[in-house]
Amino acid sequence: MPLKKVQIPRRSLWPFNLALYQTPGMESLCIELQDRHGINVNVLLWALWLDQHGVPYRRDFYDRAQRTIHPWHSAVVVPLRRWRRRLPKGRFTLGLRRQVGKLELWAEKKELARLQRLTAEFERELLLQSLPASFDASSANKSYAREVLADCLDNYQVRLREVLVRRGDAAASALQRLQRPLPTSDGSGGADKI
Repeated sequence: MPLKKVQIPRRSLWPFNLALYQTPGMESLCIELQDRHGINVNVLLWALWLDQHGVPYRRDFYDRAQRTIHPWHSAVVVPLRRWRRRLPKGRFTLGLRRQVGKLELWAEKKELARLQRLTAEFERELLLQSLPASFDASSANKSYAREVLADCLDNYQVRLREVLVRRGDAAASALQRLQRPLPTSDGSGGADKI
């Protein structure tokens, strides 16, 4: 059976993330996942972008992306966020809070740009190697978003699915991948969750 060519989108992650983040319910869900479970929201949105475009799941690629962006995220993005949140609210600090917020947003854009470059590198690697020889059949039903949310409670997974349904057609392919059942340890299909 011929394998279809891997189609990794060339458009920027930034517009996709902005549109998805502005979906009703997504911002509050992302902040809650970030604050309560330590989820890197950029990684979650990137994972949804990959899943929506049918990028084949590869654990080595996911792990490499995590290792690459973690130092930047923990040394730059998180401290800027903490600093912005700790600044007192009021007219004397309003300008400073805005400037720190702009820096935080700039740092997140840099993180997304790195994730996009990693995706392009992954595409080149897939084209250079023999995909059938390196393809792991057990990864066929996995998704990047499911990997990001692996340790979260079921209610977050359900809420994410509800947000994606609200987005309509634009998130349809991502939603289909998220609805595939997880395999269980005995090899049968598991519950219908991310």
